Amino acid sequence: MTISHHNMIYPIGNKLYDFSEILFMKRVGIKMSGGADSGAIAYMLWKTIQENDIDCEIVVLTTNHQGKSFQEHYAKKTVEYLNNKFNKVKVHTHLVNQNPAYYQDDYTTSIGYVEYQEMLVTWAHENLNIEAVYTGITANPPKEIHKKFRPNSIRPVGPKDDRDNTTQDVTWNPLIYTDKKGVAEIYDYFDIRDLFKITWSCEEYAWPTGRRESHCGKCWFCKEREWGFGEL
Repeated sequence: MTISHHNMIYPIGNKLYDFSEILFMKRVGIKMSGGADSGAIAYMLWKTIQENDIDCEIVVLTTNHQGKSFQEHYAKKTVEYLNNKFNKVKVHTHLVNQNPAYYQDDYTTSIGYVEYQEMLVTWAHENLNIEAVYTGITANPPKEIHKKFRPNSIRPVGPKDDRDNTTQDVTWNPLIYTDKKGVAEIYDYFDIRDLFKITWSCEEYAWPTGRRESHCGKCWFCKEREWGFGEL
């Protein structure tokens, strides 16, 4: 089989991103945060379905973190971009739920964010018959870079989940061994920096609106984004 960007396996940098499992699915979900990582996964998913004429629908899943409600806003912008570019792909629906949080002493704490994500996924499995869910979790930067991103702050900074796990399946987590520089390679491979510019990574809290007008450039996630892409 010839591997090309018109197929279902994308050779980018030193990685292969394989979307061939989509051939066997009728409806799949994708966790869409509005960030650059889920945007990269979504682009390859939409592209694979349209260019291979695959009969598979997509269910988009977004959980808003109260105080960071940019997630729904930028997820919808990403979906709009993809639907315009790949207009034969059918999005069955875009499900959005709200994770509560509380605000105290200039600090916001979520109440079971992961649990609210999984509630949405479970509901989609049981009621919409999705057969799998793609996610855009990435690897951490190298240890020496990782440490530089941690500003002096009373807030916990950086991802809390285990992004250095070397045993995870890449089928539904295609970026699990890819750091932000690798994600930037995906955007440049497909020449889609215009999509990058409508994604959002800043996780500096904005209470109660949940949205800022521009990236703060100071939080861990902004520093990771700028390290990977060379821009915010």
